[in-house]
Amino acid sequence: MTTSKKSRVARAIDIGYGNTKYSLNDSRDAKEIACGMFPSVAPITSKREKERFLANKDTVMIEIKDGEWYEVGPDAINALASNASRNLDPEFPRQDAYLALARGAMDYMNIDHIDHLVVGLPVSSMESMAATVRTSLLGDHKLSKRTIHVGDVQVVAQPVGGLYDFGTRHKAMNAIRSGNNILIDPGYFTLDWVFTTGTKPNWTRSGAASNAGVAAILRDVMAHVVAFIQSREGRVVEVTESLLDRLDMAIRCNLDFTVKGKPVDVASYLEKPNQVVTDGLTKLRASVGSLEDVDMVILVGGAAHLYKAAVTKLFEGIDVRVAMESHFANVRGFQLMAQVEAMRAEAGSAGPMVKA
Repeated sequence: MTTSKKSRVARAIDIGYGNTKYSLNDSRDAKEIACGMFPSVAPITSKREKERFLANKDTVMIEIKDGEWYEVGPDAINALASNASRNLDPEFPRQDAYLALARGAMDYMNIDHIDHLVVGLPVSSMESMAATVRTSLLGDHKLSKRTIHVGDVQVVAQPVGGLYDFGTRHKAMNAIRSGNNILIDPGYFTLDWVFTTGTKPNWTRSGAASNAGVAAILRDVMAHVVAFIQSREGRVVEVTESLLDRLDMAIRCNLDFTVKGKPVDVASYLEKPNQVVTDGLTKLRASVGSLEDVDMVILVGGAAHLYKAAVTKLFEGIDVRVAMESHFANVRGFQLMAQVEAMRAEAGSAGPMVKA
């Protein structure tokens, strides 16, 4: 597909186990990059249900195979069965639901082509899945009301996006380039970390821990909430994905959390040392090795606020920073990387994209 210089479009998508984030505009100023987000759930639905209920929801319908429709968007979590849960399978990026989420993000971008797309994967999935994800996202994609063409795709480790976003938004690229850095990205399912010398990753000292992110923390907190309600009211609370999503939103946005209309104070549970966080950082510490050469630690990702206290304690004496609007840090960084490729292409110097 040939496009003019003016029509080159750069975009980014970050599909996490918890939420799917995507960029909405081009901007050399990271502060001006607009982003959207919806839960990473894609319940299968029928065409009949699509026609009956779509008008009442903020969702789009994506057909991956003939007759197999996926409902994707901010309200898709309301379409889950009460006993359903998010997909936390490490093989998730290979599955049809992952592609449905990617196409849903493209649908919400409201554009008809993407020349340069950057997407992320957990550190642990890069070697085995980057090529598969890249191939699946190249070319034409049928959306709810149009077809979008993706010209080129770059797949990077998720925390690398946070590095570029932090360096740009916080005017810290010089400090990053001149030292050794650890990017820590507590996501929904995995805790990822990337050790860099300047902006170059050192994969030997990088890694990931499964079941060490928001999902495990939420279930730990919810177990305390359920026990409290049972002792207070003598009733059992069914823990659904929708309830966990509400708890996640309450913690992330500092909102009140209620169960059947009654407020529950979750702050006290978050103030205590959390075993999930402790176990995850123990694995990180063993992987990174000596801290004597570490100059800066940067926290990004949706659970940065839940890890901040423990990370600050672990890296005492080292400069620990937290990205602004950390849940969008990776996708904003991906957007900046995609724009660099667009500018190189316009200058006639772009080659095939390679994973970072």
